[in-house]
Amino acid sequence: MVNTNSGYLLNNRYRLIDLIGEGGMANVYLGMDTLLNRRVAVKVLRGDLSHDETFVKRFQREALATTALEHPNLVQVFDVGFEQGYYYIVMEYIEGKTLKQLIKQHGPLSVGETIDVMEQLVSAVEHAHSRGVIHRDIKPQNVIVRSDGTVKLTDFGIAIAQNATQLTQTNSLMGSVHYLAPELAKGQNASEQSDIYSLGILMFELLVGKVPFSSDSAVNIALMHMEDKIPSVHDIVGDDVNQAIENIITKATAKNRAYRYQTAHEMLLDLVDCQYRNDEAALEFDDELEETSVDPLASTIVMDKNNINNNNNNSKKKKNKLLIIIPSIIAGLILIGLVLYFFVFAKSNVDVTMPKLAGMTKDEAVTELKQDNIIDEDCTEADNVYACKNFTIKFSDEESTDVDSGKIISTNPVDGTKLNKGDTIEVSISKGKKVKIPVVVGTSAKTAQSTLENLGFKVNVTYTETDDSTQVGNVISVNPIEGTEVEYGSSVKLEIGSVKKISVPNVMNLTYKTAYENLDSKGLIVSTSNCGEGDTVISQTLAPGTDAQSGDKIELKCEVTTEKNDDETTTPNQTNPDASGTTSE
Repeated sequence: MVNTNSGYLLNNRYRLIDLIGEGGMANVYLGMDTLLNRRVAVKVLRGDLSHDETFVKRFQREALATTALEHPNLVQVFDVGFEQGYYYIVMEYIEGKTLKQLIKQHGPLSVGETIDVMEQLVSAVEHAHSRGVIHRDIKPQNVIVRSDGTVKLTDFGIAIAQNATQLTQTNSLMGSVHYLAPELAKGQNASEQSDIYSLGILMFELLVGKVPFSSDSAVNIALMHMEDKIPSVHDIVGDDVNQAIENIITKATAKNRAYRYQTAHEMLLDLVDCQYRNDEAALEFDDELEETSVDPLASTIVMDKNNINNNNNNSKKKKNKLLIIIPSIIAGLILIGLVLYFFVFAKSNVDVTMPKLAGMTKDEAVTELKQDNIIDEDCTEADNVYACKNFTIKFSDEESTDVDSGKIISTNPVDGTKLNKGDTIEVSISKGKKVKIPVVVGTSAKTAQSTLENLGFKVNVTYTETDDSTQVGNVISVNPIEGTEVEYGSSVKLEIGSVKKISVPNVMNLTYKTAYENLDSKGLIVSTSNCGEGDTVISQTLAPGTDAQSGDKIELKCEVTTEKNDDETTTPNQTNPDASGTTSE
């Protein structure tokens, strides 16, 4: 371990100040970048692992994965390096608490807080996926919340490379098993949907204050993820959680990946206006369970379950069970050996590197793949799938706000990856994006504009005068109308209610009675100190043609032309205010 007591200076630049975190693979230090005079976080691979090729490669993969990412909700990586036997990554230092700490201290988050956190997180995951990076360990311990509410996703230590076989490592299992997708528990490959499942479990925990599945046994928790239905958040929390929010969790945590959100972007779109979709029907799936896996890991989990459920059997039954389990274990080991043989030997005879296809059209990509002998003359093509001698290439359409329609967004594996015989190459092509106009009529102009801009719309605002005070400052109409599906980035016109303006009429040289009637009909309040009904108006305090509002006061002065006897009194009425100086309103 690096000695922080002496203020160790790493690479003659990063002074390590204090140990702030310890992990199984690396330690994290608070440091000071002496060149730029800023605080940083420095992750250093543990000294005892620096000579372990597996851990070094995993650490380097994290550095490679994170340096390719740049998003306001992802911890930024500044530098990576190696010095005197230490591999290190220099990252943005974030002051704040983890989501796990916040939940433990304050309990569940409100619906509004939850949606805000999830929108930031899902946006960050969407960015990582667009760069070909799968996080694989999304949990509240890996999410830091700053004092201003900004969320930062951290720890890409098992991104890209690590798989679910770590379930057999007890110490590794407990850290993430509460957020583990069913397919990973079965030993299948991770995908974008695996991260989406973890996001759904995290959203459940934010609203409820605890994870949906809990047990003293990590294996039992993994089995619950594979077999048990996620509890209803609405039943636990109450009416604060509407059906639209419940449906997001249901869809994200579907056990069958085919029913989940296919991309993080789809989930983000559902989150934006979910609080306002109060008439949504409950989401249900006909066939929730994943297909049965024959992976040795899944067999091990099932056998562990049987062992747990039968701890009270007598010794004779245990011996009989052992006679069954031992052949199963042997069969599993044989299967693992065959798999290893296939991957190590059968797949090692192809020397091809994945080319860069991002930004190309499908035809351009096919041409490139043919030049690299990935698509050969013996390939067969059907439904956008090329079945070739050494590889399978799948082209699929995906919504995108960043990439033009018809252009390739990303590939899996990413470019530069060495391909093995039998690999499947997935190519995502942008089909643009359709966005539905949300319900905004009746909401404030600020809320409506923010909602629409978050969905990618360009907002044009016009103001319309209204006599209805409840419409002032709120949206009167939206064009295109609510519910219409339009292209992402389209312009939307908002009509906002404003106070009705009055153009002050010219009442000069009119009789006071006529002037009063004209002004009163406009909604103005007339006052005078000397005018009688037949007197001539010679001045008005609001100039003719200026703008006023209903209820504004205007004072008139008159040239007295009406002769009055000392005992003559004028009776106030609607059209003849009291000439003695009182104000008729």
